[in-house]
Amino acid sequence: MTLEEIRADLAQQHPELQELRSGILYTLTEEERIDVLDKRAQEIFRLSAVLVPQSITRRQRNLWLGAARVLAIKSWINANITDPTEKHSALVHFNDSETTERHHPLTIQMAAIIGLTEPEQIDQAFIEASQL
Repeated sequence: MTLEEIRADLAQQHPELQELRSGILYTLTEEERIDVLDKRAQEIFRLSAVLVPQSITRRQRNLWLGAARVLAIKSWINANITDPTEKHSALVHFNDSETTERHHPLTIQMAAIIGLTEPEQIDQAFIEASQL
């Protein structure tokens, strides 16, 4: 999620944003409201960037995937990529890379093979795998 998306989401969730000062509820001015939302959005963005690793090791990835999904990905590559150069590249990326990069196009394609089609699903997989 981008910083702009977080800002928009917060603004939508809190249209009535108000502040409690000394027990009295004050409605914030539009400028104050935008400032508060911006600070919250920046903090959420900072925390989310910290939580999702940008890469995981091959060992972490394979432990998270399990044997069945590792085989499913390799089988899919062999069955569906017909160009020999592209097939070789995909297999090297999967079999030989020391790390798996979160935003690499082949990572996203391989995630889709096992049903991870949303960015949040891939992020969650990277978070879980990084803990193995």
